Amino acid sequence: MRDQTELFRRAAKGDEQAFSTLVKETEATVYRTLFSITQNREDALDLAQETYLKLWRTLPTFRGECAPITWLLLIAKNCAIDYIRKAGKETVLPLTFTGIDGEEQTLEIPDRSSDADPAEAFARKQTQRAVRQAILSLGEDQQTVLVLREFEGLSYEEIARRLSLEVGTVKSRLNRARQAVKEFLLARNLL
Repeated sequence: MRDQTELFRRAAKGDEQAFSTLVKETEATVYRTLFSITQNREDALDLAQETYLKLWRTLPTFRGECAPITWLLLIAKNCAIDYIRKAGKETVLPLTFTGIDGEEQTLEIPDRSSDADPAEAFARKQTQRAVRQAILSLGEDQQTVLVLREFEGLSYEEIARRLSLEVGTVKSRLNRARQAVKEFLLARNLL
């Protein structure tokens, strides 16, 4: 993979080939991120196009204060949030975190399509909303690391390389993000 910062810099100057390369190198990550939020293939594909249109328009404002992939995923996340708000759609977000005993735990929120009991459907909807709010309440650095690890399935080393961070920093941010989401859910008696 090429240096994305250099691709961003060239694309910001109007280099369409650099932008095309950037899209090819990041499209799978952007799609998976959007799909993890929307849980709908067509919506994720449409939002990926919107993400890249916004990226093209805003590239000249990229100052390099964060890793290019962080900025791109922030644009994608914001596109998805705007879409969900406008469409009134709900999402399904799986969430894995480290429990008090140090073991990895997964909070699974079932698909609402098989809701037979209205009370259960309401509870799941509230939990989904809370998980989404918890993730959106995280700082940009924690959100990015959480998405790359939990939704993209990247290793700590791959995340560190993509974000130009030390592996220890990645682990620390991920741990703080998981803990913040857990505390958010515990405060609402959802965990």
